[in-house]
Amino acid sequence: TFDPCRRSMEFERALFRVHERTLLSDGCLKSQKPILIISSAIFALCVVVLAVLHFSYVNVSNCIPQVLDYQLAPLKNFSMESSNYSSLFPEDELLRIYIFDDARSDPSPVGIAGQESSTTVAAQQSAAFSSYRFSRRVEVFALPEDIREVHAFKSYNVTIPSGCFAGTGVGRFLLQHLIGFDTIMINELLWTFGEGSIENIDSHEKWVWRAESMDPFLKPDNFFLLVLWKIRILFAAVLAFFLLSTVTGLFIRITISSSAILLFPIHNCLRRWGFATPSEDLLMRSFPWIGIQVAQFNSQNKPLRPLVLAHLGVVFVFYFIYIASHFAWTILLYPWSTPEDLEDSVYAYVALVELFHLIFIRTRLSIAFLPRILGSLLIWFHVYLFSFCYGFSYLALLTTCAGSVAACMFFIVRYETVALRGNPFHPDTPSHENPRMAYMPMMSPLWTVELAPLWTAFFPVSSREAFSNGQMALIRGEPPDLESQPGSGMNDTSPLTQLTSRQPQTHHDPS
Repeated sequence: TFDPCRRSMEFERALFRVHERTLLSDGCLKSQKPILIISSAIFALCVVVLAVLHFSYVNVSNCIPQVLDYQLAPLKNFSMESSNYSSLFPEDELLRIYIFDDARSDPSPVGIAGQESSTTVAAQQSAAFSSYRFSRRVEVFALPEDIREVHAFKSYNVTIPSGCFAGTGVGRFLLQHLIGFDTIMINELLWTFGEGSIENIDSHEKWVWRAESMDPFLKPDNFFLLVLWKIRILFAAVLAFFLLSTVTGLFIRITISSSAILLFPIHNCLRRWGFATPSEDLLMRSFPWIGIQVAQFNSQNKPLRPLVLAHLGVVFVFYFIYIASHFAWTILLYPWSTPEDLEDSVYAYVALVELFHLIFIRTRLSIAFLPRILGSLLIWFHVYLFSFCYGFSYLALLTTCAGSVAACMFFIVRYETVALRGNPFHPDTPSHENPRMAYMPMMSPLWTVELAPLWTAFFPVSSREAFSNGQMALIRGEPPDLESQPGSGMNDTSPLTQLTSRQPQTHHDPS
């Protein structure tokens, strides 16, 4: 018979078996330390490269002003008595920029430079490493080519040698083949003109910046205002971390809890087709919140189709809620131009972190410190993203990912694997009977059958010292000590506050 009260921990124990078999497999044991060393080296390299690139190219405009002085001004017979680039390049004109592989650092023309024609455009674009189109007005930039020709909009070509951005051959090779020129050109143009629309002609990726959108990135001169500016950025980064981690954790929680219903019709189909399958009672014990519902339907000889459709409907609706929050928070958290698919990459990173926590983080020190480290890395990434109008965002995300992998592998090697190979009877060692070293009070006897409510994802966990031996009895599968003197708060031994190991709450609360 199906006894959900005795099997309330089966799902967590099933996750522990995955954790144990994965970490103790020969391939995983051999690869843990090499992955730790490689990820740490990549993290250190990314930090150095990011620092060098950032201080060299972000919020800097060196080559474009020289190119305008040496190429565009003579072409238009314009006298550059001051850095009045707005007069040199009015709002109703277009600028095509071609970057060539040339070691020279001077901004003299390379190849064909001048007013645009179909011949010059084809010649420039076929020989250039990177090609860009720029206009100070988004509306002019968006006009079709034939409309601009009818209304006689002027368009000019300028060329830039790659040596203007990097003086060494190694630097030019990295920019041309690994890093690219997008971030460099965006900073060059924005900090020359203050606004505009930019398009990479090769990839067709576009970025739009208006003068008012740059105001949040201008550091105030007043010390008090500078402190407030930094506090605002930190608050926005913490808010982004909180929203991204919680919505992803809640979606994973709902998906796991409801999609488990699919195992029962799949099990029935395999059994009808003659495949060897485990008993349905095993599935009920492994997923007791679904098993109690399936057992109720089976006892009344009712088909499972309404139950399956109901749970799939929940997953379907919450998936669209998750996608809608993705789009809404992309507008709220990242209202300016960012690299293509950056937000999707951040969401994928957070989802992987949540799943990793769900399966592999079980010892006390891992639970106490790893979420803080990973949370700090994600907050650092958003502080960098919010502090500059267009930095090396993807490199910053790669640095965050490399640091996260290094941190996760350190705790796997130093604590999780050591615990699995240590004394299984030690009270602080994760085991089949005690699969995770973090607990919270069970505030309802229904939690032995149903999953805890969603609000418990925000409830801080505690170590075993916060609870009595009688309260720990339920975790060990022993009858609780009901003769103990009832207390108050977490140490109460009443049925409403009996302990359960933290069920699959994937939100890594930094507290």
